[in-house]
Amino acid sequence: GSIIHFTTGGDCCGYGQRVPAVWFWAGTTKLYARTGSNSNGDQNQMQNLGENLKLDVDHEVEIKVVGTTSIVSVNGEIKHTMTVGTRSQLLNVKVYIGDPWFSAANAIISDVSFSPAS
Repeated sequence: GSIIHFTTGGDCCGYGQRVPAVWFWAGTTKLYARTGSNSNGDQNQMQNLGENLKLDVDHEVEIKVVGTTSIVSVNGEIKHTMTVGTRSQLLNVKVYIGDPWFSAANAIISDVSFSPAS
């Protein structure tokens, strides 16, 4: 189910439509994320984390893009790093907690922040 989705409009697959978008892999609590770039608006950040997040436990998930490198951390531990390519600055990015294109995840989300690169 859909957890959070940053988009300039629409679900997929142009740049700006998944910057990032995060779901649970169907029937699991494994994270699935897409972090788009100028050349690939639906670039696969990770098919899934490979491990289920524990139920009824708070988890800190951070997706950070520095230059052309995307880093996913869970509870302070880097789980995935990849080169995503050039990402132009975007304006008017909308944020959906549970997006309108997929069923919402059965999850509680809190303390969300989005910061442009400095």
